Order: sequence, then structure tokens, then C-alpha cells
Amino acid sequence: MIIMVTVLDDFAERLQEAMDSRGISQYELAKLADIAQSTLSMYLSRKRTPAGDVLQRISPILGVSTDFLLGLVDSPLSNLRGEVTNANLKSQKQIPILGQVSAGSGVPAEDDVI
Repeated sequence: MIIMVTVLDDFAERLQEAMDSRGISQYELAKLADIAQSTLSMYLSRKRTPAGDVLQRISPILGVSTDFLLGLVDSPLSNLRGEVTNANLKSQKQIPILGQVSAGSGVPAEDDVI
């Protein structure tokens, strides 16, 4: 959950920054990227994150990389190279979790599933 909060904040800020630098309105970007303007508004208000295919449609229109929009790199045209480690990512704010966190049915994860 820590990463999701950071991604929402970074994405919304960077999306707005890229739109402003290109002079593209919400209406124009939504039309060019073939998404609903209400959906784009949810991205900008941090209520929703885009799927990968939407990111791939938005980034070339704005002239930035998907990694920049997600806050993984600081330069608009940069992409992560090599293996992604915590050292590649920005520092995260630790949020204490009370209780137990469960995911799935307890089946061991497989390595290199990608």
C-alpha cells in the first residue's frame, strides 16, 4: 500500500506537469488517448491509476516516458535500465500496518514468472 500511495501522488503531479508543459487540456488528452475525460479527471485527482495500455497511449502524446509518469525516474525522457531494485526507486514513507496482512491462498510464489 505504501507504493500505491506514492504512485498515485507522483503520477497525478507528473501527468499535470506534462500536460501543462505541452499545453494540452484534459479534454484534448482524453480525446487523443481515447479515454473518457472523467477517467482522466480521476487520474488527476488521485482517485484512480491507469492501466499499462493507457500509460502507453498517454506518454507519447505528452512526450514523456511511462517511467517518468510513474515517478520511477526524474527526467521526462528517461527509462529505468537494468534490474529494478529499491535503490532505483525514490524513498518511500513508511506507514505502520496494524494487524495481519494476507494475500492469496498461501501458495508459495514462483520466481521469474514474468
